[in-house]
Order: sequence, then C-alpha cells, then structure tokens
Amino acid sequence: MNFACPSLSIARLSFVLSAAVLVIGLLLPGISGPRSRCPRGPIAPPPERRVTRITGDAEPEAPPGLPEAEIVKRFAEQRENYLLARANYTYRRTVRIQEFGLDGQPSGEFV
Repeated sequence: MNFACPSLSIARLSFVLSAAVLVIGLLLPGISGPRSRCPRGPIAPPPERRVTRITGDAEPEAPPGLPEAEIVKRFAEQRENYLLARANYTYRRTVRIQEFGLDGQPSGEFV
C-alpha cells in the first residue's frame, strides 16, 4: 500500500486553496473591514498631559536654624532628663532558694 500519494494531493490542494485566498485578498482590498475603517491622512499628535509622579522618597528636611552649640546643649539636657526619669523606674527581683528534706518538707530557705 502506498499512502504517500493521497497525502501529497491533500497537501497540494491545501496549497492551492491558500494561494487562491491570498490572491483574492490582494485583488479585493475593499472587502477587508478593519483596513477600510482606518482614517486616512496624518494622525494628530496626542494632547499634552501634565504628569505628576508620586514617589515614596520624602523631600529632604531643611537644616535646623539653630547653631550647633545650641543643638548639643539641648541634646545633653534631654539625655539628663532621660537618666533622671529612668532612675524612678526600678524593679525588684526576688530569688528564693528552698531546700527540701527526705520527708518532702522544706528544711531551709534563702531569700
């Protein structure tokens, strides 16, 4: 059996049909819809738009209007206030050590 001949004729037939569709498409340009709806002539430029870009970067702060000596003095005052306030916040830790005898009862304790 030889199956090469029928497939060859199908290939030839599909080639001829494709060529015919291409030739018809080239000969009849008025049939194609999207090309006929396109405006002819130069395209007008798009209107100018004002674009404002929003970024995550903050604008740099202006340098302080105080002299350096005043900045150092204020920082030192804040540090002293912090140390005084921290002295008022204290905590107490209690450590209890118990010793148990053979009967399971506490026999000694150190606090």
